Amino acid sequence: MNWMRVEAPARTLLKVATLLASILLLGTGCPLPAFKARVAVPHNACTPGPYAVGTVEYNFEDEFDIIPSGGPAPAYPKVDVRGTVRYPATTSGPGQPVANTFVRYPLVIFLHGNHSTCSNPRSGSHACAPSDRVPSHRGYDYLLDVLASWGFIAVSIDGFDVTAAWSPLMSDYEARGRLVLRHLQKWQAWDASPGSLGRAVPATRRHEQDRPVGPLARR
Repeated sequence: MNWMRVEAPARTLLKVATLLASILLLGTGCPLPAFKARVAVPHNACTPGPYAVGTVEYNFEDEFDIIPSGGPAPAYPKVDVRGTVRYPATTSGPGQPVANTFVRYPLVIFLHGNHSTCSNPRSGSHACAPSDRVPSHRGYDYLLDVLASWGFIAVSIDGFDVTAAWSPLMSDYEARGRLVLRHLQKWQAWDASPGSLGRAVPATRRHEQDRPVGPLARR
């Protein structure tokens, strides 16, 4: 079996994740050694890294309305902010302490594509019971586990309320982008709260114009 054919894509994925995290976290003019994150690019990214993996979920039901600019009516009303998280931990399992709280870890966020939203019956409805929703965001669990084991905090967003909804008032792309931004706002707030998981995520510098840079910029 050709080693390069099997391993190179996985290594490339982790390298790209590391690069993107660096861009998001550092903004402009901030060299990589300026923050103490512990991320390594392995020889085989398909194997678990040195960290145990902690798990946690968050769920804010009917958190906000996605309203078009200049429009009073929401294009996507009562949108949930829900996600599953994997992070470097002292011990593997739900709700475990973050590994080495004096270290900052990069944040990586995923949002799944458009799929069927309900399983019983299978459809694109948004009226099914929570137990019948298709958990599309859990399809990234395997990737979140690998990233967390190598020193990332990895989040997969449940985009149920904006999946296959097709509002005539706003494009699907804008709605999904706004949902991601809402999650990033949550992480920014958690980053400012002592003792929260967000405190393990690197803060960023600000532009000279004093505008936030990256997902967790501080004032």
